[in-house]
Amino acid sequence: MMSIDIVDIVSEYSDLVDKGNDRYACLCPFHEEVTPSFVVNKNKQSFFCFGCETGGNVDTFLIKMLQKISTTLYRNSLDSVETPKGYGGRESWINKSMKS
Repeated sequence: MMSIDIVDIVSEYSDLVDKGNDRYACLCPFHEEVTPSFVVNKNKQSFFCFGCETGGNVDTFLIKMLQKISTTLYRNSLDSVETPKGYGGRESWINKSMKS
């Protein structure tokens, strides 16, 4: 069975900084922040964000990234669609369509 290193995967999406002892830090790829709160542990093959309290292994990370990419693509596609009448503005319509 082939092993996938979480550090290699996360570094494709974020600029990891080596903090020593096989620990890395970066800005969280799942939310906006100024100070890095996202930590990757190479030995445990896990990650955790102290900002949004999201954590897991490489599978969890990839699933969350796919969700973020899908949401971004969906929101971008809504930008090209005219807002239906009676929805109280564009943001209200987008938020309602994201929940369904």
